[in-house]
Amino acid sequence: MEFRVYRIPPAVPEFTGRQTELAALRNLLSVATPRPVCVISGPSGIGKSALAVQAAQALARHYPDGRLYVELNGGSSAPATPEEALAAVLRRLGERPPDGLAERAAHYRKALARRRFLIVLDDAQSERQVRPLLPGGGTCGVLITSRSSLPALAGTSPIELGELPPEASIALLGRIVGAGRVARERAAAARIAERCRGLPLALRLAGARLASEPDWPLGLLADRLVDHTPRTGAEPGAEPGAEPGAEPGAEPGAEPGAGPGAGPGAGPGAGPGVEPGAGPGAGPGAGPGVEPGAGPGAGPGAGPGAGPGVELGAGLGAEPGSGARATIGLAWEALDGQSRRALRRMAALGLPDATAWITAALLDATPDDAAGALDRLTRAGLLTAHTPGRHITHDLVRTFVEERADEKTAGDRAAAVTRLLGGWMWLLQRIAPPFRPGVIPLETGRSPGVEVDPSVTDGVLADPYAWFEAEQKSIAGGVRAAAALGQDEIAVQLASALSGSAFVSGDLFDAWNQTHAVALGVARRKGNTLGEATLLTELGRLRGGQSRFDEARACLSQALPLFRATGHLRGELATLADLALSCREQGRFAEALRLPAIAERRAGHDEIGDDTAIAQVKRLIGSIRLEQGDYGTAWQELAQALWLSRTIEDRRGEARTLLAISWYHRARGELDEAGEHASKALAGFIEIGDEPMTAHALRARAKTWLRVGRRGEARRPLEQALEICQAANDRLGAALTLRTLGELDLAEGRLRESRGHLALAVQLTQRLGVPLWRARILRDTAWLQHAFGASDQADALLAEAMEIFHRHGAREYRELSADPLPPGPYSRL
Repeated sequence: MEFRVYRIPPAVPEFTGRQTELAALRNLLSVATPRPVCVISGPSGIGKSALAVQAAQALARHYPDGRLYVELNGGSSAPATPEEALAAVLRRLGERPPDGLAERAAHYRKALARRRFLIVLDDAQSERQVRPLLPGGGTCGVLITSRSSLPALAGTSPIELGELPPEASIALLGRIVGAGRVARERAAAARIAERCRGLPLALRLAGARLASEPDWPLGLLADRLVDHTPRTGAEPGAEPGAEPGAEPGAEPGAEPGAGPGAGPGAGPGAGPGVEPGAGPGAGPGAGPGVEPGAGPGAGPGAGPGAGPGVELGAGLGAEPGSGARATIGLAWEALDGQSRRALRRMAALGLPDATAWITAALLDATPDDAAGALDRLTRAGLLTAHTPGRHITHDLVRTFVEERADEKTAGDRAAAVTRLLGGWMWLLQRIAPPFRPGVIPLETGRSPGVEVDPSVTDGVLADPYAWFEAEQKSIAGGVRAAAALGQDEIAVQLASALSGSAFVSGDLFDAWNQTHAVALGVARRKGNTLGEATLLTELGRLRGGQSRFDEARACLSQALPLFRATGHLRGELATLADLALSCREQGRFAEALRLPAIAERRAGHDEIGDDTAIAQVKRLIGSIRLEQGDYGTAWQELAQALWLSRTIEDRRGEARTLLAISWYHRARGELDEAGEHASKALAGFIEIGDEPMTAHALRARAKTWLRVGRRGEARRPLEQALEICQAANDRLGAALTLRTLGELDLAEGRLRESRGHLALAVQLTQRLGVPLWRARILRDTAWLQHAFGASDQADALLAEAMEIFHRHGAREYRELSADPLPPGPYSRL
């Protein structure tokens, strides 16, 4: 989930050079129509993103509808998938993303049709990643940055970036450290520019280092710009047990740079990145690539044995980014121990960005100390404040830091993961919606998490959706980090906590699926059967919430024997109920009835003894019997469920049962009772704040009003119900509401509007795999065709509906066999 969508970030203040490329982009992207697709390519650190942002800011007036910035992280270990990026863009545009790549791409293009947006796709990995994000239509401009020129992307205008020329490199340095300082030591500035190889990232890091040392002559930095070749394990001079990078004299486990004499080149016989004794003719302690004959003590500021002027990139040839490696190495050496540890742990955990509280968890420090570390890393140029309060690091910096981790830090990483994921669990449980998905709670013993600073909690509670939108990819990264470290329990716990968080209430289904899949993998590898069962049931609930009932049944069927193997009766009970619900929605009534019978016995087991669960199972049985037309048994089960819910004061259970009783009365034609119970259910759902069920109750009451002729009052509640269903991505609820709107249109003689609503409802139910609901809408459409005078089409639709009713043993088969076209276009369900 490595992406984020922003409005265009601020331009880089010290942006220098690239005037030819900037002018080309302005000319290409300021034309009227068709708008082009431009690709800025070049190696990492060359300034592609900075140029793209500069161009986007300059082009603002040409794109009055706005500019969107999509961070694709193509160079990371987890680049954005096209599905994820499209979902994020659609949310930014205020749209609800549908399921599936093709559906999202179509929705995206429709949302941008006839609008003038500039879309910046930053750090693209491949043509496959960006092709679905091209809006088409010719009204929107697209600006892509990538290491590759994306040659297979047809019709693009390429802009290839190379090194900054010497004059521009020196000018960039001057904008950071001061033009006067550079002018006084122009020759040294030219040496720095040369050793940075015209790489803007390297020049900014060098500038940040000089800005932090105002008394340093520029020549000193030029001499110290030696390449820091990749190494793992302890750095030179580290004592046993010290973290890599610890200086001589540091306490075991102390932070790098903590000991006396720290500084570039410190340590007996070794300069930074120098291996003792390498190179023919090298002086004692000289490193690879040192000029022959370079002896001990040469070079200003070098430690004993460091050679003067070691060539930049020695041992690496022309490796891209080697200019940045030198400046990153110097910035790294200047850091205090706490800042190094923060950056090392961010890299080790693969976090895409960090905030003060995340850094505090990684360091086991106070928020103030963590904020100080972030500030120092930002001033050093190793982090960038990309959005307020959130800091990101360049992939070259991340790679450099990852190379400095070793097995000695594994225990620290594991402890940091536990603190960080525990903090997320704490916050997620604070913003959990009042109602979790599923018929019966699992209750598998979730940890309360690790309490975070109250100021952080207050900020999250003030705007939980904004916090979660910003935090979600870091959370997903944390789950991946825990899984990579084999910490199955904490990975399972956090993934489970997500299932009751804004991942569900905010409809961020993609992220929920990913975190569960990662946690499921580590649970299986570690033999965590209960964790595996829990995650499978929650994945089944996710699929059920998306109305993907085949997938829901597959997950739940896998979870059931695992709960039984662990003896977890509550988990078995909850999974049985969810499985029965999926079977009911697909018209699999025989199977659906067997499952609640088992669930009811489990709910009454002495170990559980849960009247709430018994009431919910009875309501489920009653609803299935109602579908079959077994009204006597349906009433008996629903009446017992209502009595139990009221006895134990389960307000939600009572409201849901009242709604089911409303359906019962409507199916029997008892419309006054149906309306009364629907109104009571609606009041209950509103009182407890259950929006999704509020939509179902609104539809039930409106349908009763339609049946008794109160058509004028029915439309607004149906429109409200549709808005709620669409906001919650409740596709089945939306289909049923569209169907009822179609019935209302037909009753009012609005035949074309009725055809539109019913056609959409048929398409949705076909896609969702809910045959009984599709058959009911086909039956309604048959009545519509009769109204149009198309009797042959009506008969064919009714015959298709009857075949489905007969195959599933639905009550409609018997009712319609006796009276296929009852007076008036109103169905009983």
